[in-house]
Amino acid sequence: MEKEDINMNEDLQKALDMCRDQDTLPEIIDTNYGIGITFSDDKREEYTSVISQWEKERTLYISITSFRGVSFGAIHYYGRIWFSDPPLMKKSTGRISSIGGAFDKYKPDECKSKEIEVVRDLTQSEIDADTDRWKYYKEGDKVVAFETEEEVRETIDFVIKHRFTGNWEIHEN
Repeated sequence: MEKEDINMNEDLQKALDMCRDQDTLPEIIDTNYGIGITFSDDKREEYTSVISQWEKERTLYISITSFRGVSFGAIHYYGRIWFSDPPLMKKSTGRISSIGGAFDKYKPDECKSKEIEVVRDLTQSEIDADTDRWKYYKEGDKVVAFETEEEVRETIDFVIKHRFTGNWEIHEN
């Protein structure tokens, strides 16, 4: 294995270690994930997941939140990445639309919205500094609480760079 391949594998593993996936997701998520899958509803209508004609790219959303200034003593930042379920084309009409809610029970897992929380390793110095908050944790445990907005943003950027391929349009919420 070449040095570049080893570095790519190490970076991918590092990115995976920075993630808490909501559902089972592939290690590398391409814009075609969940596209081209055909399934039926309870009335035997067939639907196929597609990339809509009005979108050139799929959208990847990122969110950085905090309760600082809202909740007494809040000091951390939290980050997540998510993408919506792809539009569906109804085979009998050719009509494309987004259908969610109760209809999700008919969709294969790959055709549903997905979310990833970014995580980091807890340090011993953090545990020592706030023993009440971290009393059930040990050094190296994965936590969603980041010390700075920059730290969570860097983590999100690293995960996107190493886990997502294809034409993703990135929006921050």
